[in-house]
Amino acid sequence: MTSFFPIDRWMQASSEESLVLPLRESLISLGIGLFSWILAELTIAPALHSLLVGLWIFYIGCFFIFTAWYFRSSRLFQTPWTSYKAGIAPLVWALWPLHLMLPAALITVHLGFPGILMYEIGKACVIVSVLSRTVEVLQKLNAWPRWGALLLMLSPLAVAFGVLLVVVLLGSLGVMVGALSFLKH
Repeated sequence: MTSFFPIDRWMQASSEESLVLPLRESLISLGIGLFSWILAELTIAPALHSLLVGLWIFYIGCFFIFTAWYFRSSRLFQTPWTSYKAGIAPLVWALWPLHLMLPAALITVHLGFPGILMYEIGKACVIVSVLSRTVEVLQKLNAWPRWGALLLMLSPLAVAFGVLLVVVLLGSLGVMVGALSFLKH
């Protein structure tokens, strides 16, 4: 599968010798891309304006948590690279389609319900694109097959569902014990 901007050229540009500049540019691009997504959501749903800074910090935090999760998970199987800096730039490349969210919101906001529907369909396409590009980055960085990179990308979701399942099971067990103790008395 060929991308608009092949990941191989990006990884060559962010080699260890020229890492300082691409890292700075990557972090700026990350901040602007996530801010664009937040502004797009606020354009579509203006009631969320009070959450602007909180959402931006939350999205950036999620990116770095995912990056740390990726590093720790991939090191169980092999050491993909020597530093976090070498992996952040390609992962930011995967998020570039988020820059399309604000223009899409500005175009569709005045169309009423059909505009919101078009925006949400466009957002789904952008999210699928980001996920596909993330799998491509993980595949290239680790030299893994595509299915291995997909499993690694989806592993935080699987862990979250597992934790949710345990919480629900423990909660239902607590409710059952409470109900039995209530019936006993």
